[in-house]
Amino acid sequence: FGNPDLFWEHAGHIQVNGGFTDPGGFSIESSFFGKQVIDAVGNEVAQEEAQGTAGLGGLANVGEVRGYGAEFLIRQRKADFPLSGFLAYTISRAERKEREGEDWRLFTFDQTHVLTAVATYKWTTRFSTGFRYRYASANPETPILGSIFDARTGTYIPIPGAPFSDRPPAFWQVDVRADYKILRPGWRLQLYLDLQNATNRQNIEGVSYNTDYTEQEYTYGLPLIPSFGIKGVF
Repeated sequence: FGNPDLFWEHAGHIQVNGGFTDPGGFSIESSFFGKQVIDAVGNEVAQEEAQGTAGLGGLANVGEVRGYGAEFLIRQRKADFPLSGFLAYTISRAERKEREGEDWRLFTFDQTHVLTAVATYKWTTRFSTGFRYRYASANPETPILGSIFDARTGTYIPIPGAPFSDRPPAFWQVDVRADYKILRPGWRLQLYLDLQNATNRQNIEGVSYNTDYTEQEYTYGLPLIPSFGIKGVF
């Protein structure tokens, strides 16, 4: 099973960072990055060329992978300021080539946009509220264009489109939280109410097809989840 002659993949990385922080606790940071992988494990021969040919189509160090992008972070974390939080955004692209001579395609886990916003506001020394918003491009998928009926087995064989050329709708979710502290000499009691997926957003996590691949059905993530907690700190 497999190819015992496979050897290590090799990668080169580059990253440049910069930023500043003012005395008020406000900071801006940025990072630019890139990665190149050579000798990546890929298929030595295309699947359609290897069908019906013994000994072909095995794994070999013939692939390439590359990724590049930028990250930006804005943060406010001054302890005596009522509003704190951060805004983070990443834009990137990850591509793969199975072997020399082929075109680049999107990598399986490519996510073009990733955004996170978190904020907490202290209304008093005892009471605070906060929220978190997350957004991410969905991972690319290979679309199914149709199917062919195999009379020998009585099953349908899917006809794939261009590899990883389609994406489901993007993921996004809003979470909110409220905290109240009961302060006593030497200890405190913290009460909190947390609402995850406060808007009850139906985020797609998977797709399945019927027998002949003419209809598709989505699998969704978790719905609204409320939780209440008590924490004592001594």
